[in-house]
Amino acid sequence: MRRLKLLHNRQGFTLIELVMIIVIIGVLSSIAIRKMSTTIENAKYEQTKKELDALGYAIAGNPNVYTNGVQSDFGYVGDVGAMPPNLDALIANPGSYTSWDGPYITNGTGGSDFKQDGWNINYTYTDTLLRSTGSGSNIDKVFAISSTALLSNTV
Repeated sequence: MRRLKLLHNRQGFTLIELVMIIVIIGVLSSIAIRKMSTTIENAKYEQTKKELDALGYAIAGNPNVYTNGVQSDFGYVGDVGAMPPNLDALIANPGSYTSWDGPYITNGTGGSDFKQDGWNINYTYTDTLLRSTGSGSNIDKVFAISSTALLSNTV
């Protein structure tokens, strides 16, 4: 009789209970991974937008920077009087210009990360357009109406 009583008082989980716990943990982790993936993509998108803005300001200057009531940041174009031949010209003088006053963009790691979007795809730079294609769709930054308008600015 005592032995029968011990079998009924034994504590622990049944196989079905363990399987249910594993299934619940699996469902919760898949939801968390999906949410985290979306958050990471959003962070890459926002990082890319900020980098495109910084590159646009490095090329054409920041119209929001004033000294004594006058715009004082004209970027690469304002200093050199020409469009940069490539994005490397923003950190290294491309043609021994005496008016070059760069670097116009800081590159924290010393590599080429300022030329890549959040997905490690190189930006496309043409005329007055900077483009990122890493997200699967284009993220564009137009920093001037045209290069002629930017180069003929007499401010």
